[in-house]
Amino acid sequence: MKTFSSIVTCLLCCFLLIASAPVMAQQGSISIDHVSCIFHADTILIPGDIQIVLRYVNNTDRRVDVSNGFRVYSPDGAIWDSTTISEVDGGTFMSYFDILFHLGVHSSYSERNDTVGVLGAGTTTSPTKRLPVGYNATPITLKLWNLPDVANHGKHICIDTAFYSPGGTWKWVSVEGSTEYTYAPIFTGLPGHSYTPSAGYCFYLYHLPCGVARDRSGNQAVAAEAGCPCGLCCVGTTGNVNEVGIVDLGDLSALVSYLTGGGYLLTCEEEANINNVGLVDLSDLSALVSYLTGGGYTLPNCL
Repeated sequence: MKTFSSIVTCLLCCFLLIASAPVMAQQGSISIDHVSCIFHADTILIPGDIQIVLRYVNNTDRRVDVSNGFRVYSPDGAIWDSTTISEVDGGTFMSYFDILFHLGVHSSYSERNDTVGVLGAGTTTSPTKRLPVGYNATPITLKLWNLPDVANHGKHICIDTAFYSPGGTWKWVSVEGSTEYTYAPIFTGLPGHSYTPSAGYCFYLYHLPCGVARDRSGNQAVAAEAGCPCGLCCVGTTGNVNEVGIVDLGDLSALVSYLTGGGYLLTCEEEANINNVGLVDLSDLSALVSYLTGGGYTLPNCL
């Protein structure tokens, strides 16, 4: 296994570190095609896993070898178990390359910062073994596993281009005889998704419990409509707004802050929806006050 890894590294370095040639006008593209549990272009509903599917388009006039890396990270401390990269087309993408095809992940576990790479090469003696002209498909998926709701609500996940060892390049290459043609594929996000310099395409993480909730812009969202499971964060009865200990004045304070724009972010809207009716609003505040002051209100069970 060690010998194989050394051979792979050597081949990649030999191929990918060739002196660069002028970048061609039609440089190809890699884009974020779709993301699981996406809502309003830049919001991902949690808890659960996140899948980011990439589209490759070879609009150059040559078959190309590929060397691309992607950095997946959080600028504000979102956490998840691990990142994986895999093919989603049954091995068709891999079959285009002759010398090698490699998917890999370099992870930093002290802080969640993963770099994933897609490396594929053909040979000059087998020129058909490269990504074909006109290729347009979604062969690669990145998966972030097990994002908890409470720890990640209100934080961000970002994806950007990156150099991936051992090649350390972001390019597509075609070699014909003694001539090398080098392309720098553009990287784009979802429609309506803005690129942030030095960060990439970032997604806001929003915990969506079962039923109807509002995202940070006030839009209504239903987990099932976004194609993802809803979170089951409410336990027992409603009312434990801050999800700490028992239902007490701390929960009342949290609910008041949320409803008055004081900055409190609900980590479990099911708990804050005291009366289990519609959205979290002043009727829920009234119900919680009645419960805490002995006004006779009985907290309902979680739905």
